[in-house]
Amino acid sequence: MNYSETMRPKAKKKKIRAYDFVIFIVLLLSGIVLLYPFVYILSASLTDSYTFFTEGVILLPKKLTLDNYAAVFAMKNISLAFFVSVSRTVLGTLVSVLLISMLAYGLCDKKLKGRSFFIKFFFLTTIFNGGMIPYVVVLQGLNLMDNYWVYILPAVYSFFNMIIIRTNFEGIPSTIEEAAKLDGAGDLYIFFRIYMPLAKAALVVVAMYTAVFHWNDWFAGFYYVTNAKMKPLSTLLQELVKNSSAGSAGDAIADSAKIMAFTVIRILPIALVYPFLQKYFEDGVTIGSIKE
Repeated sequence: MNYSETMRPKAKKKKIRAYDFVIFIVLLLSGIVLLYPFVYILSASLTDSYTFFTEGVILLPKKLTLDNYAAVFAMKNISLAFFVSVSRTVLGTLVSVLLISMLAYGLCDKKLKGRSFFIKFFFLTTIFNGGMIPYVVVLQGLNLMDNYWVYILPAVYSFFNMIIIRTNFEGIPSTIEEAAKLDGAGDLYIFFRIYMPLAKAALVVVAMYTAVFHWNDWFAGFYYVTNAKMKPLSTLLQELVKNSSAGSAGDAIADSAKIMAFTVIRILPIALVYPFLQKYFEDGVTIGSIKE
C-alpha cells in the first residue's frame, strides 16, 4: 500500500481546517475591535458621572443607572432637536436621491449634447472649493442663514452618489428602454417605472449614505444656525462637549457620562434601521451586473 497517497487527502483537509481557523480568529478579533467602542460608550452611559470620572469605565458596571439618560431627555429643546434631525434626514435624503437620480439618468444618455463637458464640470466641483467665507456669503445671499433649508439645499448634490447611480443605470439593458418607447412611454415614465425600480439596491445604498450624513451633521447647525429651536441632535451634542470642556472640573464630572448617554441616543436610530437595509447593501455590490 502506498501510504503517501492515502495520507495526502488528510493533510490537505487539515490544512483547510487550519486556514478556516485562522480566518475565524482574524474575524473574531476584528469584530471585538469594532464593537469595543460601542460597548464602552454603552457601559459609560449606564455608569454614574462620579464613578465614570474617578474610576473609569467597567464593561459591566456594578450599579446600573439611567440618570444620564434622564438628564439628556430633560435638556432644553431636546424634543425639537430630535424633530429637526428626523425631518432633515428624511426630507434631505428624499430630495437628494430624487434629484441626483434625475441627473444620473440624464447623463446616461449618450446622445446628450455636451455630455462629456457636464460630467467633467460636475467632477471639478468636487475638487475646487471657494472656502468658508465665500460659502457663507452665498448662504447669506440666498437667505439660508438661520433657515431650515440650510440643512437641505447645500447637501443635495454629491458627485460620488451620482456616479453610483449612473453606473447602475448604465448597466440596465437599453433594449428595455427602447421597447418602452415603442409602446409610447415618455422619459418620466421610463425613469420612475423602469430605471428607479431596477436600481433599487443602488438607490438604497445612496439613501443610507445620505441619511447618515444628515443625521450625523453638526457643522451646519453649529455655524449657520443661531436659533436654539432649529438645532439638530448632533449640534446639541457638540455644544454639550464644548461647554463641558470649557467649564469647571465639576461640570466635566457631571457631563462626562451624560455625553456618553447622548451619544447612545444619537447612534441608536441608525443602528436599528441598518439591519433592515443590509440586504440592499449586499445587492448593491453587484452594481452594473445586469447584462443585455
